[in-house]
Amino acid sequence: MPNVPNPLLRRYVEGEKLTYRMKTINEAWRYEEQADGIVKKEADGSYFEEYAWSNFISNGQEITLSPSVLSFRQQVTLDPNGHPAFPNLSQADPHLVGPLTDFMTFYVDLWLAVKTGALMHPGDHFYFKRGTPNSWADGSYVLLAGC
Repeated sequence: MPNVPNPLLRRYVEGEKLTYRMKTINEAWRYEEQADGIVKKEADGSYFEEYAWSNFISNGQEITLSPSVLSFRQQVTLDPNGHPAFPNLSQADPHLVGPLTDFMTFYVDLWLAVKTGALMHPGDHFYFKRGTPNSWADGSYVLLAGC
C-alpha cells in the first residue's frame, strides 16, 4: 500500500497567525470567545500554537477580562512530535475554565488521532484503550484542590 499522507496532520509554519472564534452552548450556558494564536517552534524542532483569549461573551453579556487573564497564554499542538501541555488553570478566570479545557480537549483528541495514524480515510474508527479513567470532571462539576 502506498504511503498516504495523514489528512489530519497540520503543516506548521513558524510565525503563522491563527484565529478561532468559539460559539458554544453548554446546557443552559451560551458563550463566545476568540482565541488568537501564533505558531512557535521548540528547541527540539517540534511546533506548538500559543493562544491569547479575548472578546468573551457569556449569555449575551460581554465580560471584561482582567489584565492577568488577557496576558494568559494557552499552548496546544497537533505536531505528532510535540508534547501537549495542560494549561495552568490557576491563572485563568473561572469563567474561562470550561472554554480553555474544551479547546484543549479538541486539540488533544486530534493530536492523538494524528500521532497514531489510525484515522486516515472517511469512515475510519478508532478506540484508544486506556487502563485508567481519563476524566477529571463529571460534566457537571469541576473539582478544585489546593495545596
